[in-house]
Amino acid sequence: TMLDETVCGVMEDAVTGLPTAQMGSQWNAMVNDLANALLNAQDGALITRTQYDAIAESGAWLQQEDGRYINDISVVGLLETDEGSVDVDMSDATVDTAQDLTNAWSMVDKVETITGGVRLTCFVDIPEIDLPIIVEVIR
Repeated sequence: TMLDETVCGVMEDAVTGLPTAQMGSQWNAMVNDLANALLNAQDGALITRTQYDAIAESGAWLQQEDGRYINDISVVGLLETDEGSVDVDMSDATVDTAQDLTNAWSMVDKVETITGGVRLTCFVDIPEIDLPIIVEVIR
């Protein structure tokens, strides 16, 4: 009988007494306000994700005095303060090139953002092939 709303007042209030029309309109208003805030956001008001493509050329590695190798790659629009990730771009890889790209990328020991680009560092071996990379920035 507790589940019978004609007998139990608590069930009646929970099933038929809730103002669902009012709750629905409040929800819609909240969603609309959020959508408008996102559409009208100014610089810095939202986090944005930007993706850049670049090539780490095999002939551009420079050996440093301490023995490590660096490759500074130009990425127009990238700031030294940008945070994000860098990965090898496998989108054009084939059965013949995928393993070579994976092996070459595994030689990269460190990635840093620098003004106008990224710096790849290898401590031991350097890739002998050009590495297509994806730089994804969160601002």
